[in-house]
Amino acid sequence: MNYKQQWIIVCSLLVSLLSCAKRIPISYPELKPPIEVRLTLTAQKTLTGVILKKDNDQLVFKNEIDGKTLVLKRNQIVKIEKIPTEVDEGGNLITQKEIKAHKNHKNLLLFSIGGTGLSFGVGLFISSLIYRSTNKDFEVINPISIGSAVVGAGLFAWQGEKRDKLSAVERVKEERKQQAQQQLEAERKKKEQLKQQLERLRKAKEEVEKEKARLQKELKKKKKQQNPYSWGRKFYWFQMPAVV
Repeated sequence: MNYKQQWIIVCSLLVSLLSCAKRIPISYPELKPPIEVRLTLTAQKTLTGVILKKDNDQLVFKNEIDGKTLVLKRNQIVKIEKIPTEVDEGGNLITQKEIKAHKNHKNLLLFSIGGTGLSFGVGLFISSLIYRSTNKDFEVINPISIGSAVVGAGLFAWQGEKRDKLSAVERVKEERKQQAQQQLEAERKKKEQLKQQLERLRKAKEEVEKEKARLQKELKKKKKQQNPYSWGRKFYWFQMPAVV
């Protein structure tokens, strides 16, 4: 494990300690799907995911880990904790799983390192003043400087984590926007292809009708050529007077 990875782990732990109160307990009637929650069941099993539907007796739940959809009875649920979530421009839910998949630790690392150095410097300055006033031997590594560095690292890491999360949310929104545009473009092309196919069918139908009319015309012409005096004979017999 390298130095950068160690810093990320330490700062992530500090952030988790600072943000341990993210989940908000709510009651069953307060649920308004879709909503991301952490459920504690009667068997002390916990599930994290999204509630898709809810009625008085049961709810439809999509598990975050495996993506499976479950139907849970109301009496199976012991505790419900709401997870603060984000939405895109269309009002669709952005889950924590999506945010984690698009999040990096760039700001967390930069803020925590910079914050630690800055806080350590401030703590060092304050501790030097205190040590001078008490006539004690000054030590660079002292409780004040170390405490300031730890608190500063935690606070700055928390701010960096927030920025990383916001950046991840924006990436999710942009990705969804691009997917929507691609879907619209695909539908447009599909409609254009259908239109072209209908136009080809219309032209083919017109050609068939023209060919049919031509064949009917030729057929009539052939019938006339085969019986050139048929109409004359009919007219002759119609005009002949009756013999007395």
